[in-house]
Amino acid sequence: MRIVVTGATGFVGRCLVRRAAESGHDVTAVVRSQTEVSFAYRVARITAFSREEMLPIVKGADAVVHCAARVHVMRDEGGQAADRYRAINTTAALAVADSAREAGVGRFTFLSTAKVHGEGRAEPYKPSDPLAPVGAYAESKAAAEAGIAAIDPSALGWTIFRPPLVYGPEVGGNFRRLLSLATIGATVPLPLGGLHNRRSLVSVTNLVDAILGSLAAPATRGKRYLISDREDLSTTELLGKLGEALGRPVRLFAVPEG
Repeated sequence: MRIVVTGATGFVGRCLVRRAAESGHDVTAVVRSQTEVSFAYRVARITAFSREEMLPIVKGADAVVHCAARVHVMRDEGGQAADRYRAINTTAALAVADSAREAGVGRFTFLSTAKVHGEGRAEPYKPSDPLAPVGAYAESKAAAEAGIAAIDPSALGWTIFRPPLVYGPEVGGNFRRLLSLATIGATVPLPLGGLHNRRSLVSVTNLVDAILGSLAAPATRGKRYLISDREDLSTTELLGKLGEALGRPVRLFAVPEG
C-alpha cells in the first residue's frame, strides 16, 4: 500500500512512518521545506498544506494519514492563538482531505483528540457522545472533524481517531511534564498519594498499529474511534509506574482530594 503521512517528523508521525515502512508499505513522509530529516524513504517537502502542493503528492496514493497539527500548548489561548490553531488544525487538515478526495485516494485518516469531548466528566466518553470541545486546540480539531465528516465516505473513505494522552519513546508535551514530576517525586514527597481518578492513555505503538490496521479494513470507513490501552490509571498509579520505569520510586503521601 502506498501511504502518505503528514506531520512525519512529529511524535506520532515518526513512529507511524517507521512502522509502515517496516511492514512493507511504500511511504511518503510529508515535511515542511526547512525541516532537517534523515528518513530512509521518500520525502515530500512543502511550504504550506495547500491544494497546489498536496495534490501532486497524494496523487496515486492508496491512503493519506494526516498527523500534522499544532499541538495543545499550555496557556496558549485567546484570539491570536485560536487563529493559529485553526490555520493548522482545521484549514490545513481540510485542504489535505480535499486534495485526497480530488486525487481519488481510497482512505484518509485524521488524527484528532479525545479533547473534542470536553474535560472532567466522571463517566467514560463514547465516540457517539456530542462534542463539547474546551479551548482553541480542541475547538480547531472538532471543526476539522465536522468538515471531514461532511465528505461522503464513498468518495473518500475517512476514519477519525481521537486518542487521549499518547506516550512512548521520545515523547514530549504533557507526558514529558509528568516524567519531570515523577523525577521530582523521587526526592521531594508529593501530595498525590490518594487519588482515585481514572485516565485513559495510549502507547504510540498501539495507536499507529490501529491506524495501519484500519487502512485495510473497509468497516472503518466513515467511523470515529476513541482509542486507548486496556488499562486506565489514576494519577497516583501513573506516577508510581513512572517511578518504577525510571528506577527511582516516587514518594507520595495522601491528602483529601478537595
